[in-house]
Amino acid sequence: MWAVRTQLERTSPESRGSLSDVCARALSLSGAIVSSVAGNAADALKNREILTLTDTRRIFQTIALVGPAICCTLLALGGSSIAEERAEVLFVVALSLQSCSAAGFGCATQDISSKYASLIYGATSALAVVAGASGQYITGAILDANGECVHERARSLPR
Repeated sequence: MWAVRTQLERTSPESRGSLSDVCARALSLSGAIVSSVAGNAADALKNREILTLTDTRRIFQTIALVGPAICCTLLALGGSSIAEERAEVLFVVALSLQSCSAAGFGCATQDISSKYASLIYGATSALAVVAGASGQYITGAILDANGECVHERARSLPR
């Protein structure tokens, strides 16, 4: 998320005060707001016994997965015809909806065992980091094996 914010901030010096500038600053704030609202809503649904704990987690994790997927699909379908401002707003909405994961999967370790939640979360995070780092290495190895450079490929794409 920080890389996206940095990229939005670097768009151009004259963009200060523009929608790009607002979107760059909104990324962090919107994620914090959405995760707080999602957490409070999840607690309310569980405490008022409207939904079971499992159903509550599933709903918020589904929002965290499907919401960004819809936004990214709209971006892809719009192609180069989509206005830059609309694309930036869709991207901020996608990253904001991803924050609903804080009330979904993010709480799973507390549901498994509140006593060992930090240990379980640390172990699952370590596995996720290994998977993410391995994925980057494997992607690089595949690109090297094909003899293609990512930067050369990106230059050939239509703008």
